[in-house]
Amino acid sequence: MLTRAIRVAGQQHSVDMDVALDWLRWFELRRKRLRTQAVVLHWTAGYGEPVDVHRTLVRRGLSVHFAIGADGDVWQMADLSARCSHATMANATTIGIELCSPGSLDPGDSPIAEEIHGRVVRYRPFAPAQVAATRALVRELCDLYELPLRAPSEAREMTADEWRRFRGVCGHLHVSRTKVDPGQLLLEQVTRP
Repeated sequence: MLTRAIRVAGQQHSVDMDVALDWLRWFELRRKRLRTQAVVLHWTAGYGEPVDVHRTLVRRGLSVHFAIGADGDVWQMADLSARCSHATMANATTIGIELCSPGSLDPGDSPIAEEIHGRVVRYRPFAPAQVAATRALVRELCDLYELPLRAPSEAREMTADEWRRFRGVCGHLHVSRTKVDPGQLLLEQVTRP
């Protein structure tokens, strides 16, 4: 079902974008988020589309609020009041968005190269439609939860003290030193004025 709304605490909240909702790909989660301090962006590290994200996350015992396909299709997969399992210590206070992207490179790809956690990481660029959809969704969520449209300026894990004070948009790389997704460039593109 395609709608121009997202689910928040069981209610529809109008948004200025199309959002797909499929009850077969919905995480029914009983635990609620404590508060909302950030939106965390991830990449799937696989070639699937949003319909595949749900199956993979169920198999891994994980969950996420949204998935965005390479074509820019946005799928909501959990009520925004739910506490999803996507970013360890950040689960209780964040909204999780998975971007369908393998991250890794195929022969012939023009890579993006960034220094993340002190090492150079090369990965596949996100499709323009996916960046535009991510930007639109992040802006809707920041407006809804009165979060500043900003990201950390460095591609490194935040300290516990930095995390307690942080409000805005971050990547999985900012909450876990073992993660490099989705790269700093995407965060800059999504939060740019």
